[in-house]
Amino acid sequence: MPIIEPNDLPGYILSHYGRFMTPEEASERRALSIEYKELLSELKSEYGFLSAGKFTKKLPDEAYDDQRFKEYTVRRKRFFERASKRILEEHKDVIHLNYCPYCGALARTPKAKQCGLCYKRWV
Repeated sequence: MPIIEPNDLPGYILSHYGRFMTPEEASERRALSIEYKELLSELKSEYGFLSAGKFTKKLPDEAYDDQRFKEYTVRRKRFFERASKRILEEHKDVIHLNYCPYCGALARTPKAKQCGLCYKRWV
């Protein structure tokens, strides 16, 4: 499961409540995932990798500045926002938005007891 950054509401909703996606939304999410893998493969062959340690490798910054990558991220962000907004509106009675009682940031999971932003813990 991908790590959800603090206050990423669309990522939080689709990661933890993705079961409420319509078949069309699920299909679009799969298509975006496949497109990402293909785009990443293209970018890897064009820009190569940077060694960031013994086992990890990442793309150079120029790859993230590539127009294809920027267009993909805009489409992905729009899809996440649209789908999460619909899910939140239609299923607000079962969705638990877990906010940090100290700083008010959205936690990474519905059951988290530690904030990903201020790192404080609660019971």
